Amino acid sequence: MLYEDLKKIDFIEGAERILGRCKLTKDDKLRISPLFEPDTSWVNVRVTSDRLCARWHGVYFKGWGLVPAQCRGCFKVVCHPASLKGLLAIHQLQKNMDLVSKCGMDTRDYVPHLYSAFWYGDLDKGLDGGRELYRKVKPKILETIGAQTNVILKRGCTEFELRLGPSDTWKWTEKDEIMQSILDSVIEMDDEDSLYMPKFLDFHVMRKWIEWAWSHGDQSAREFLDGPLVNPTITYHDSKHEGKDFLIPILKPEINDASNEEASRPES
Repeated sequence: MLYEDLKKIDFIEGAERILGRCKLTKDDKLRISPLFEPDTSWVNVRVTSDRLCARWHGVYFKGWGLVPAQCRGCFKVVCHPASLKGLLAIHQLQKNMDLVSKCGMDTRDYVPHLYSAFWYGDLDKGLDGGRELYRKVKPKILETIGAQTNVILKRGCTEFELRLGPSDTWKWTEKDEIMQSILDSVIEMDDEDSLYMPKFLDFHVMRKWIEWAWSHGDQSAREFLDGPLVNPTITYHDSKHEGKDFLIPILKPEINDASNEEASRPES
């Protein structure tokens, strides 16, 4: 077998970070269990068993830079609530609509929004299904958080576009097909559990939403607090305090001398 042929099917190089999470089974499979991620920013309102994001994005893309075939048919409706209050309203809307969706604080440093919400179209319906979902969801969003809200339909994940460029220019190559075939045959995961979120994790994440809003100056956070998360600092520029209230302590000479002597004493 030629070097070039080996290079096409060698999937080890460059993927050590992902492979470090794997357990090698006796039938030559790589077993990966989905990680419990308490630091997630998102609440998955509804998930579906055919959307294997932990596998496709979390392993195939992060490990090998592969945008899987299924992800190329993924179209999603996206909006960015302007405040925590808007985010919580969208969260309730997603629960009411009972569609495959998620929302949360957007901590990605390449996204210029504090909050994001997503609704996902059926993978087998492509662009036409995405546009049908857009027509269904957009009026509800505008009704919930205001007509000024920008609502878009996008293809795939933002991270894919950062690596591969605009999503209407993606090409499916022989190398992609070989790599996905290998990974599909070798990687084993508990896919059905990869997006499930227990209620206690929902509550933890929503608490972090409030902290995020507070730390980023979102005044609507005050509506969900009994008081400030952090007490305001004491200010003095126009206070009633007087200089004599804050005399600067002066150390006694013998204390300074003792400290200097201790500091200069050589180690034994």
